[in-house]
Amino acid sequence: MTLPLSLPLTLALTLAFALTFVFALLPAFAGLLALLPRLLALIALLPVLQIAEGIVGQALLATQRILQFAHRLLAGAVALTAACVSGASLNPDACSVVFRNNPTIPFGVGNVTGHPIGGFIQSPVNLAALTTRGLDFSARYSLDTEETFGVNMGRFNYSIGGLWLIEQENFTNVADPTDGTEIGSSIFYPRVRLTSSLTWSPNDIWSVNWSMDWQTAQNSTFIRDNLNNLDTRPADTYNTGNFARHDFTVRWNARDDLSVRMGVVNAFDAEQPRYLGGSLLSNMDPYGTRFFVGLNYRPF
Repeated sequence: MTLPLSLPLTLALTLAFALTFVFALLPAFAGLLALLPRLLALIALLPVLQIAEGIVGQALLATQRILQFAHRLLAGAVALTAACVSGASLNPDACSVVFRNNPTIPFGVGNVTGHPIGGFIQSPVNLAALTTRGLDFSARYSLDTEETFGVNMGRFNYSIGGLWLIEQENFTNVADPTDGTEIGSSIFYPRVRLTSSLTWSPNDIWSVNWSMDWQTAQNSTFIRDNLNNLDTRPADTYNTGNFARHDFTVRWNARDDLSVRMGVVNAFDAEQPRYLGGSLLSNMDPYGTRFFVGLNYRPF
């Protein structure tokens, strides 16, 4: 059985426990008091350390920028010199900013007056070019069935517009600015791309539209480049094949100030050739079939 303790005895035991706990912690408090001056000294040094850290950081950043600038200068000098003399003939644009100490050597282009080594001018030089030729085309046609056939079946509106890419050539050879690479009909550059749109409006309230984005096949590579081994790749991977995306839209003019449209994009789920893997071609449709609904409210 448990005997109840009197109140004075309980207070005495509590006080004894508290004193024992305090006296046990006194050595630890004494150690902390001994460390206090050092802690205060470290706290006083914190602003100085932060300033020093900032100075070191700025110095490192300045050094990094100087090294980057020196690297650009060196790269610029090497590139300009290579562009000057590496081609079948001198490149006048690059040679005009490079100066050599001995104008009598092959491809020597002179020197800065009185300078013992030579130098160059760090300035922009156009080392690339692009030329393109093409033909834009467009046509529109409208047919009112009542006026044409005497039967009111609504109005048909048709439009077509596109581009015929005749030639596109990139000049990116620094050593020979006249060396061009034809990229027409390669990936991203179809020879012909057009958009066709046909709209049938049976009345002023409803209309149905069919749009098609069509483009010719684009070459991944050429058979002539693999004549030594035609088994290098499957025959159907030399080009992408023609691509066509079909979209359908229904429009409902609910009121004078409200119209609703709904439809499907890429209705037949046209996609880029699978042999291209994960490379997404922006001129094709990587998203597949999708549906949409839209409202157009005109309060004014």
